[in-house]
Formats: sequence, C-alpha cells, structure tokens
Amino acid sequence: MIDGPSEFFQNQFDSFVLPSHGKIPEIKFIFYSFREPESPQYITNANFSEWDIEKSGFDATSQTVFIIHGFREIGTLWPKKISKIIAGYGLPNSIGHFDFYVNGGKFQPGCKSIAEHLFDWNVAAIDSTMRFMLGIIDEKGMVDLGTFFSCGHSRACEVFIESIENEACEFWAVECSSWERYLSGQCDDHDTVVMGYHADGFKTLVKDLPERKFFLKTKGYSPYCLL
Repeated sequence: MIDGPSEFFQNQFDSFVLPSHGKIPEIKFIFYSFREPESPQYITNANFSEWDIEKSGFDATSQTVFIIHGFREIGTLWPKKISKIIAGYGLPNSIGHFDFYVNGGKFQPGCKSIAEHLFDWNVAAIDSTMRFMLGIIDEKGMVDLGTFFSCGHSRACEVFIESIENEACEFWAVECSSWERYLSGQCDDHDTVVMGYHADGFKTLVKDLPERKFFLKTKGYSPYCLL
C-alpha cells in the first residue's frame, strides 16, 4: 500500500517494474493519491479510519493482505504547513492480515534525518518550501518536497522486491505490540513470520484474529536482509 502526493509517485512509478522472476505471483498494489492536501480526500492518520476503504477494492478477507510500513511522520516539531505534506506518508494503523513495521516503521537506517535534510536542501527545494508555506506551491514544488521525505517511505517497496529476488535470505519478523517492546526483547517468544512475498505461507497464524503487528530490523543498504 502506498500513499503520498500523486505527482511525486507518478514520477517514481513511471519506471517501476517488478524484477524478472521465474514465477511472479498475482500482486495487487493499492495506490492512494491526492492532489490537494487541504481537500477532504487528503488521507492522514487522523481521518483514515473514517475513509471507506472498501471502495478502493481493498479486501482483507480474501487474498493475503500484508502492509509494509517504511516511514511515517512521528510528531517532529515543524511548521504546520510542512507537517501536512509529510503526514500523508505512511499510516500507523494495522489494516492488513500482516502489518510489517520495518525498523519500527519510522525513520530507516541509511536515510537522512530531517535535520540532515535541512542542511542538504538546494535552492530549488528551499524555494518550493517557501512557496508551500505561503500557499502558492505548484506541482513541481510538491515533487521537490516529496523527494526529500521519500527515502524511508519507498524503502517498503525496496524490501518487498528483495523478498522476491533474494532467496538466500528471508526477512523474519516478530509479532509484537510495539517497536519498543520488540527492541527490549519482551516479544522474543512470540510468533515469527517471513515478511514479503512468502508471508502467505503463515496466514494460518492470523486466521480469525485481529490484525497483528510484526517488527523486524534491516540493514541500511541493499541487500537489506540481515543474515
């Protein structure tokens, strides 16, 4: 599942294809897009539960549905205007049979922090930021801003592709209620499943149960899987 500014993701997915593989499963990607962050259709963590997800064709009762969470905004102090553009990146909610939170589903290793982005912004990005804060941002500006916050978010796609390509290593994830509990070892004796393409083989674990969260660590560079 992917959500974000439509202009940015259109550019990204124009060249996005699944890798060549002997047997590619039938995979359905759900792509949420929105052109105007101020509109009622703008999906955020706050209003997602009120949105009619069934109209999107999302059916958590038939084929296995797994969500890979790469990045979401976590309440960093930012000007209100800037926070609106990154609030749509990622959802904390559990909405699939398996919800995989890669490195906690927040900032990803290998991606720059927001503070680092500030120092790296070029003139075009700064101009786009100012235009956005003044309410006069255009489509190009949305793309400029989105690019700087996409590293962790697009990591979800990258690890999914690797779950198909890299047969030598599997992304084992542990069922846990929170990233903090996972890190402290409190969930070491909980169920473990493989994230990504092979998750379907573990569906019996979540049959007739509420959505469950699974956490795992990865490296900050490809191949991401930890041996």
